[in-house]
Amino acid sequence: MAAKEHLRRLRLRPTHTELSRRRFYGESSADKAGILRYTKVLNNLYDLSDIPIPNNERELSWLLSFYWNVDQPYDTLSDLEAHLNEGTQPDTAVSQKLEEMFRASGVRVPSSGPALSALGLSS
Repeated sequence: MAAKEHLRRLRLRPTHTELSRRRFYGESSADKAGILRYTKVLNNLYDLSDIPIPNNERELSWLLSFYWNVDQPYDTLSDLEAHLNEGTQPDTAVSQKLEEMFRASGVRVPSSGPALSALGLSS
């Protein structure tokens, strides 16, 4: 019986990736725990390889909002594109890594083609 209970607890325990995702992205836009919500910081504060690949448009938008240093994290690429004048484009090395993360994510946002281009990403 103890072995079954132990296995059940292990299955319920969040994985390292889940905890890392929650740490950086939060569980939702209302979650104050997401580190990437603080967009006015130095870009080299975190190594991009420590940040989990985004799973959806909100996570991708938050990641890009952080590295573009706009005034706040935006939940959609279109909203972020409308506010790019608040920040500055990341350097070439960071932009290339962001492109790699976008491609690895598999996130598809068909209506955001122009926003992707403005953000330096190719769809």
